[in-house]
Amino acid sequence: MAYQLEKTGVSHDGYVTILESDVPPTDPVSYTFSYGGCQWHMQVAPKDGWQVMGPLSMAVTLGFLTLIMLTVLTYVLLYMHDRQKRLRRLAMTDQLTGLLNRHGLESVIQERLNQDKMDQAIFVQLDIDDFKLINDIFGHRIGDEALRHLAVIMRVFFPRDAVLARNGGDEFIIVLPTRDMAAAERMVRDFVSLKKEFNYQQTVYQYTISMGYAIFAADQADGKSPLDVLRDADTALYTVKLRGKNGCCRYAQGMAATRRVQMGFSLRDVVFNLPASILIYDAESEEILFANQELISLFECDDLDDFLAYTKRRFRGIVHPDDYEQVDTSIWQQVYACNLNKREKANDAVNYRIVTKHGRVRWVIDRGRLVQSDFYGRIFYVILVPDERMDVASDKADQ
Repeated sequence: MAYQLEKTGVSHDGYVTILESDVPPTDPVSYTFSYGGCQWHMQVAPKDGWQVMGPLSMAVTLGFLTLIMLTVLTYVLLYMHDRQKRLRRLAMTDQLTGLLNRHGLESVIQERLNQDKMDQAIFVQLDIDDFKLINDIFGHRIGDEALRHLAVIMRVFFPRDAVLARNGGDEFIIVLPTRDMAAAERMVRDFVSLKKEFNYQQTVYQYTISMGYAIFAADQADGKSPLDVLRDADTALYTVKLRGKNGCCRYAQGMAATRRVQMGFSLRDVVFNLPASILIYDAESEEILFANQELISLFECDDLDDFLAYTKRRFRGIVHPDDYEQVDTSIWQQVYACNLNKREKANDAVNYRIVTKHGRVRWVIDRGRLVQSDFYGRIFYVILVPDERMDVASDKADQ
């Protein structure tokens, strides 16, 4: 069988060949039809050309050719329809989580508005708290697992008519159509308090989220569009961030979006530019987890790797060998006293000597706080300040 299938393009009127046999059809039977906004032209003929046949043979042949043509047309139409659906799904879906992307979200919202299926809804903006820190500490693979896990529990927790989307990065959007606003708000708040943890390669990881939400009503007097309401939800989200994260907040009139300026400084910028030496270490193993540039410079090291190598990655390597036992005992005695007195924070303060990489002995004031971390367990946050008064006194004693 010889055949040729052609179609017109969107940007031109002429036909372009889509499918064809090795041998072009001679004196073909042709059929023209419209599909997908394009004109299609199908030509079919016997591969060896038409032969002289009787009326019955001609009828059988034409019937057979018509059957073949319709079969091919059906296959092509189904294939094109399926391909169009797959492309549309890909264009509207986030590949990592399987949720809608921003384009898909806006399309679904507009479709529901056109069909009058969303008279009232809660628009939610949410993200994972300290997501960059999760990526920095555990790697992007764990970060991706956290995003996938969050997408899964969103699907399980919220009703089927909820519109779920990933807005990019660790930001997600939920549109929750409802007739019972109080019940919907309780659902949103319950989702924040839901414990979020997942197992990856036999290790359990936990994370928290922050959520801001705003109310959408199709007939509301202020005439806010869905995008306006999403911006309100985003403002509420950053209000939660400013209040300490791991919470939920409803947008209220007067919440200024300009408050986001306060979030313009990243944690990394603040930590690395503070005029103080910052140290974080594991309370049990004494492994150094973080040191800022000020601390690295205090020890006269070249960079973080140099500092970690010099201190052998342990708090013991920070303290002068002759002072370590006394310092360690003093720190834990102070922590024990705080716990005994039921103080909210377990703080400590000690003075000791350090030895820089170049052999210089200096005195420092150590102000520490023992904190329970979701990622590491018990850790110490410490600020070290050079004690110049003790340095002077020590120099005089040496003279």
